Amino acid sequence: MKSVVLFIAILIISVSCGEKSPSEHEEVNQHIDSSAQPLSKAKGPEFTVITVEYPNVGWGYQILQDGKLAIDQKHIPVIQGYRSFSSKEKAEKTGNFIVQKMKKGIFPPTLTEQELDSLEVL
Repeated sequence: MKSVVLFIAILIISVSCGEKSPSEHEEVNQHIDSSAQPLSKAKGPEFTVITVEYPNVGWGYQILQDGKLAIDQKHIPVIQGYRSFSSKEKAEKTGNFIVQKMKKGIFPPTLTEQELDSLEVL
C-alpha cells in the first residue's frame, strides 16, 4: 500500500513540475492575446457637481451621487470661519476635485489648505 501511495505522489509531483517548452508558452499566449476581449467595467457611481450661489455670501457646491445629495458644502472647507467661494468657477473646481477623491473611494473626502491653494481657489 505504501508503494502505491509513494508512486502516486511521485507521479503527481513529476507532472506538476513539468515545464512546457518556450514555443508552447508562446502559442498559448498568442492564442489568449488574439482572442482576448476587454472585460466590461462595472459601472461605478455617477457624480454631479452643482454650484449654488448664496446671496450676499458667495458660492458653494453640492455633490450628488447617483442623483442623491452626498455633500452640501456652503463654505470653503478647512478654512476657519464661514467663508464661501468668491466665484462659481472656484466652487465648481473644488467640487470636481472632491469628486475625483470620491471616485477613488475616499470618503469622507477631506481637503487640506495646501490642496485648496494648489487649486487656486483661496
